[in-house]
Amino acid sequence: CETVQICAPSAGESWVQDSIASVVWNPLMTAPFGRYDFVDVYIVDDLNATSSFLLKSEVDLNLGVMAAKLDANLFPENLPANRSCHIVMTKDGDPLDGNHPTLNSSSFFMFRTKQTVSGTLVPIVPTSTVTTTTSTLVTSTISTSTHSTASSIKATDTSVQNTSPTSHLPEHPAKSSTLSPLVIGLISAGCVALLIALVAIFLLLRARRQSKGDTDDFMSLHDQLSPTGGSMDQQGEPTTAAEPVLTAGDAQLIAETFRKSMRKPRWEDQDDEDEQDEARRAAKELLRKELNEEGVDVRRGVQRRVTVRDRPHRSSVAPPLSQIVSIPEP
Repeated sequence: CETVQICAPSAGESWVQDSIASVVWNPLMTAPFGRYDFVDVYIVDDLNATSSFLLKSEVDLNLGVMAAKLDANLFPENLPANRSCHIVMTKDGDPLDGNHPTLNSSSFFMFRTKQTVSGTLVPIVPTSTVTTTTSTLVTSTISTSTHSTASSIKATDTSVQNTSPTSHLPEHPAKSSTLSPLVIGLISAGCVALLIALVAIFLLLRARRQSKGDTDDFMSLHDQLSPTGGSMDQQGEPTTAAEPVLTAGDAQLIAETFRKSMRKPRWEDQDDEDEQDEARRAAKELLRKELNEEGVDVRRGVQRRVTVRDRPHRSSVAPPLSQIVSIPEP
């Protein structure tokens, strides 16, 4: 509807009884009416201008489209079953008397498919001519309905664009959402290069860590092999066999003493002490007797050094200090 005021029904279009028909017009080309006026839509016969039928009243011109059912009232039996008509729009409330402005469409055809027989609507029996006409009529009706629907959608879009001032924007062709092979190849190459760089950095860090570990091992080995001054001095000294702390006799004596102590019960300790005291007193008494026999005056407190070992042969060699016995004065 860019060049005509009413684009549906178009010239030669067919409307069939009991079907849904649509009227489509251009809201920007509504002269002599205003864009936001309300009109009444009529169907007028081309052969008889006085034969008119109201299709719909109070239609908003700004919508650009309307639809109505073609019932039996629009197909009276006093009119031909196939007649030529056109759409007439008048301002809401104005009659079709020729004294008011109107908006007319192209001529189209209206087909009656039913007739009243004994007060009942029955389908019209088709003839050969009627059959051809009916098939052509059905095909024409389908194409007309499709064209009318598309025209109504387009008219509605046009009305919305004209209503909203911000909707007049330049239309750009839709861009394809798929990536070209070149872009995919570049992305793949970039990913591979990044992966190679990461692997190279990892290998470099690993090699540096290994080389650093080898250097540390070499330094520690060098420190272990290089002797210190103290160790060199100790190695230079001649090794002498350490003298044993205990001799075999000492070890045997210790073992014998330990064996005796293990065999002796603890309750005999007191008896041993008594025996030792008696032995000590007996030794002192014996020593006094020997000294008296040799002429030593015990009363004068003369102390004489007597060695038990040298006593039989009267050696003149003085005994060691550990063997000097002091005889107390009685």
